[in-house]
Amino acid sequence: MQFPTKICGIPCLCKVLEYTPDKPTQVYGPAMEDANPPEEGTFDFEILTSKGSPASWLERMLTPEIVERLREEVHVMYQAEVYAQEAASEFDPRYDEEFNYVDGI
Repeated sequence: MQFPTKICGIPCLCKVLEYTPDKPTQVYGPAMEDANPPEEGTFDFEILTSKGSPASWLERMLTPEIVERLREEVHVMYQAEVYAQEAASEFDPRYDEEFNYVDGI
């Protein structure tokens, strides 16, 4: 997945190489021993020029705040994709309960 964005006012593309969302703490019982601690997700990306060439010079301008903004943008797109898959599976019998395409229907 890649999407247009700006870094320090310069138009560019963010190419997402890997993304998994954060997992919050999950509590399964009344005691803290019955909980799984939160897990940090992964976010690996590459910054490209607006024409698609690698832009390492632009990556050097990244701040933690910009990286967090990019992560939030990717998370919104990820959630939209998950919701779209869920909606498709509810109305389209070609998808199973895990949102995998079932061939032959």
